[in-house]
Order: sequence, then C-alpha cells, then structure tokens
Amino acid sequence: MDAKVRARLLKWIGGPSQDEIDVDEILGLMLQISLALMMIFMIAFFMFRFKSNKQQQEQFIEIQRQKITVALEKNEQFFRTRYGLNSITRMDDKGNTLYQMEGLIVKGTITDNANLRSAFVDGGKRAYQDYTDVMTLRQAWWTKVLTDAELVPADLTQENWKWLAATVDEKISSVKVNCTEVQLLAAVAVQSHFLQYPEKVTDSDVKRLLTRFLQAKDEEQRLIIPELTTALRKQSFHYLETQAGIPMLENLK
Repeated sequence: MDAKVRARLLKWIGGPSQDEIDVDEILGLMLQISLALMMIFMIAFFMFRFKSNKQQQEQFIEIQRQKITVALEKNEQFFRTRYGLNSITRMDDKGNTLYQMEGLIVKGTITDNANLRSAFVDGGKRAYQDYTDVMTLRQAWWTKVLTDAELVPADLTQENWKWLAATVDEKISSVKVNCTEVQLLAAVAVQSHFLQYPEKVTDSDVKRLLTRFLQAKDEEQRLIIPELTTALRKQSFHYLETQAGIPMLENLK
C-alpha cells in the first residue's frame, strides 16, 4: 500500500499517524537493542563473577596448602628428632638420606657415646612404641600439623583434606623406613664383626654354620651362604635387641 494512501486511511479511521507509527517502531527497536545489550552485559557479568570466584577458591586452597606444607615439614622434623634420626642421618643437597653409622657400632657393640647411644636406643624405643599403634600415631600427626598451621578440621577444603591425609600417611611410612634402615645398617655392622671374629658368636646354629662354611670348599660354601646369612641376620638383630633393651622395628609387620 502506498504510504500516502495508508496515511489517509489511518487518518479516516482514526488510527495513529504515520509519524506516530514511525516513532513507535523506533522505540520498539531501541527497546530490543537495550534488552540485547542488557543480556550481553548480564552474561559477561556472571561469567566474570564465576571466573573470579573460581580464582579466589583456587587461591584459597593454595594458601591453605602452603601453611599445611610448612606445618608438615616442622612435624616431620619433630618425629625425626624424637626417633633419634637427626643425630644419625643427614640430607644431602638432592634431598637423599645419608646414614652416618661411623661410631654407632664399635667392635660389634653399641657405642658408649652418650648422644649416639641415646639416639639409637631411646629413639628406637620411642619409634617402636609409636609404630605399634599407627592409628594413634596418625592422629598425633594430624593434631600437630593442624595446630602448627593454625587450622581446625572444619577449615580444610575437600581437596586439602584428601591431600593432607595422603601426605601424612606417606611421611609416617617414610620416617619408619628411615628408622628401620638405621637398625638394619647397625645389624649389618654387627654381622660384619661376627664374620671377622667368629669366636664371638654365641648362637649355636650360627656357630655350626660358620664352622661348616670355613671348612667347606667353594662350591659347598655357596650352598651354605643363604642359610648362614639368614642365621647371622637373626643373631645380629637379637644381639642389638639385647644390648639396647628394645625390640627392633622389623618385628612390626
């Protein structure tokens, strides 16, 4: 329909003028544009808010984990000192554990050096006592770590709760391994002394095997070695237990 005809028709039936229609169309278009812009703004706002909250949560988890890490290291040193490890071992630049056994076992016996003897005997006694009840030991670790980190269990995020549980168990196992290795190396030193001085062996089975070994030919000696090694190991640990007055950690399964 021609615009002029349309205008006359609208005027005749009393409808809005063409100018009014044009204004309404413009206003409608502007409203649609405004709504579209508002939707874009709202989407952008919520995306920013979501991203911001996620970043804040990640930052919170990381800060909390840093506090826990420091507390874990402090706690590990506490237990290493409690078990005498820090007097007998040290860490190299790469974080490997080095055992300083020189002076601990002297002529097949535990040294009279007060510090080293206390580290081995008293430390070994406390280690055996703690690792006899791992559940209580684990609770002690948790309590000390959270106290040092100035946290309570309710403060932990789900991620850090799982991470802390796994890390505590890992460190408890790692410290036990170090304690067991110290006792094993001490037993090896005693065993070496028995091999050098067979006359000092008191166990009848070990004496018998040593006598057979020393009298046997090469081929027969190779057959005796496994049994002799087992008997010497048992005798060496028993010898240490008697001297120290404590059970060895290898008795714990």
